[in-house]
Parts: sequence; C-alpha cells; structure tokens
Amino acid sequence: MSTTSITRGLVLLLAFTLAMLAWNHFGMERRLELVDPQRFGAAPVDDRTIEGGRSEARLSRVGGDWQLDCRIALAYQYPFCELGLMLGEVPNGLDLSSFDSMHMDVEAAGPEPQPQVRILVQNFDPAYSKSGQPTTYKTHEVAFAPARYPQGVEVPLTRFAVASWWIDEHPLPLELSGPDLRNVMSVSLATGGKVLAGDYRFRLRSVVLIGKWIDPARLRLGLIAVWMLAALAYLLLMARQARRRLRQSMERQLTLWKLNASLRSETRTLAQAALRDQLTGVLNRKGMDEALRALDAQPAEAAAMAIALIFVDIDHFKRINDEHGHAVGDQVIHALAQLIRQHVQRDDLVTRWGGEEFVLVLPNTDRAAALQVAHRLRELVPAHAWPLGLKVTCSFGVTEWQRPEPLADALERADAAMYRAKREGRDRVVAEPTIES
Repeated sequence: MSTTSITRGLVLLLAFTLAMLAWNHFGMERRLELVDPQRFGAAPVDDRTIEGGRSEARLSRVGGDWQLDCRIALAYQYPFCELGLMLGEVPNGLDLSSFDSMHMDVEAAGPEPQPQVRILVQNFDPAYSKSGQPTTYKTHEVAFAPARYPQGVEVPLTRFAVASWWIDEHPLPLELSGPDLRNVMSVSLATGGKVLAGDYRFRLRSVVLIGKWIDPARLRLGLIAVWMLAALAYLLLMARQARRRLRQSMERQLTLWKLNASLRSETRTLAQAALRDQLTGVLNRKGMDEALRALDAQPAEAAAMAIALIFVDIDHFKRINDEHGHAVGDQVIHALAQLIRQHVQRDDLVTRWGGEEFVLVLPNTDRAAALQVAHRLRELVPAHAWPLGLKVTCSFGVTEWQRPEPLADALERADAAMYRAKREGRDRVVAEPTIES
C-alpha cells in the first residue's frame, strides 16, 4: 500500500470522525412525546383517595391537549390534584436514563396570580417499591410557574430530585436514596405544594423527552477504538513493509538468522502471554494449570505439603458495570488483582478465574493460615481507594487441597464456600472443610 493511499485513508477517517462528532453535537436528537393517547394513557388523581380529602379532579381531552379541572377543598392538610401519564405497567416502566432533558408546555389558571405546578416522576424498583402501591414508587419532582414560560420550559433530567416528603415517608439506605429514572411508571402534572381553595385549570399541551440516539461519551469511546484499530493496522502495515525491505537488502543467510531469532522471541513472548490474563497481568486458568504441574514435579517429600485455595468474588459487580460502565468495572478488577498480589506471598499463585472471580493457590499453607490471609484481604478491600470513590467489598471461600484429592473437588469446595459467603450477606469469609474434616 502506497503512502498516498495511507494518507487518503487517514483523511477519510478524520473527516468521518469530525462528521460524527458534529452530528452528535448538533443533531442526532431523539425525541419522545408523552402526551400521546395512542401510546400512553392518562388518569386524574385527587386527595379523595386519602381519608378526609375532598378535592375533585376531572380529566378531559381538548383538541390535542389534556385538560385537568380541579376544585381544591382544604379539608385535607395537603390538598392536591394530579394528571398522571401512565408510561408502563409494573414491573416494566420507561427508562429515562438515556434522555437528557424534558420539555413541557403547560398552561395553568387558578385563584393565585401565577399558580405553580409540580412535575412528578415515579420510578419502580423492587428494592423499595411494592406492586400496586404507587406511593412506594420513588417520586422525583421539579416545580415551576407555567405563566413564566409561555413558550414552554426545558428542564434537564438531572434537575429532578427525590421529593423530600417521599424520603421522610420511605427512609432508604444511602445507596438507594439517590435519583433513579431507569424504570419510570408515570410522569404527573400536579398542583403546587401550597394551594388556595378554589377552581384550577391545567392544560397540558406537550411533554417531550429529549436526548441523543448515541450517548456522546459512548460515541467518543467508539471513535477512539476505531482510531486505535487504524493505528494498529498502520503499524502492522509499516512493520510488514519494513521487514520486506530488510529481507531484500540483506544477504539470505543473515535474513534467515534474524527471522529465526525473531520467531523464537515472538514464540516465547506469546507462550508467556498465553499464561497471563490480559487485563490484570495475573495468571489465567492455563497459567494456573502450568504452575500446578510444576508443583507436582517437585520432590516426593514436597508432595505432602498443605496447599490452600481461596475463591474471591467482587460483591455487586454487575451493579458497578451497570451504573458506571464496563471501563470502570475493568479498573476495579485490575485494582483488585494488584491489591491481592501486593498482600500475598511471592510463591502464592493469583489467578483470574473468570469475570470478577479470582482463585488464590497458597503452597505450604493450611486452612487456618489461609483463613488469616482471607480475613486480611477482606479488611483491605473496603479501605482501598477505588475508582470514582466506589465502595467495593468481596466474598471469600476457603478450603485446603490435600493430594491425591482431585483439584476439581477442592475448587468446588472453595467455590461453594464463596457462594455461601454471598448468601450470608457478602463481605465475609467462609471456610469449607477439607476431605479429612
């Protein structure tokens, strides 16, 4: 391939990159209209559902708009009326996390000069919500006076905060208390927090969710990957041409000698790389098999030595991937591998077993000593500085491999112990008995 062809390819790739970035920034817009009776139903709600409430809400269709007529009665401490747009049925709602903002066109009239409205977004999560009990759905809200925005108002979804009154009524653990718009069951137009007795009329013309078809961060990551592949292809091409020129300019004997040397070096490198996990640098399963064969090749007196096995699994790793992306997940796996390597003996074998699981093989270590190692690692994990300030814990399963017991049996015991640690609450160490116990 000529230099001209390479230059042309780079120019085309650069043009493609700039075009995609520009399109993503200025276009690629995704819009979803919620005031659409063909897709989303609507229902009125008022405080008569609460003991003592006497406000009345009536919903009608006026042109292409929803109209809510509300008569507020001050019989209940917090009188209200709502117009609810139903986005799904439990347990399947609408994921708003892929959108950036919400544009609303609302008209409001009532006893106040500029009545306020609240936009309520209710999210269902089995961790804190109960099917058929909408008051348990996490409620997010923003409030504004429609009269100030005659052309409508666009609100970033990050502006929606969990309603303080909902938090007071439904205290949650810290990890569940933040905003969550991944499974929204309804978006509602409600009267303001402080209302006067009398008649209100709300006209909801439009509620539009706005976002990008491709998330900007994901697009940039994809373009980086394309450029890395292009660079790799370029480097491989240049290396290929350089080797060809080298072969043509040197004597046959010298060329063959260098080629053989290069092949030997590459074979050794590949052989070593094949035994290591690419992400963490620790052993992979094949590497552990090789190391265990080396142990078996030791003198007969060494065959009787105790060997302990520890299974390690990152707790709630799927949640880390889902909430922060696989790149952060990979960083956590890599950091855990380095943490383990720093706090075990030089002769101990650290293996990435798969995904977020690791296996430690500790020669000359019985089960009691292995338990001490596992407990020390369990205490070190939460104290480590993880990416994005994440709180990470691990579950540990410990056993002792006593030959000639098959290794698979010992691994199965350690794995069962680790899963027992998961079932008993995670962030703990569980030991399974050896075959002699």
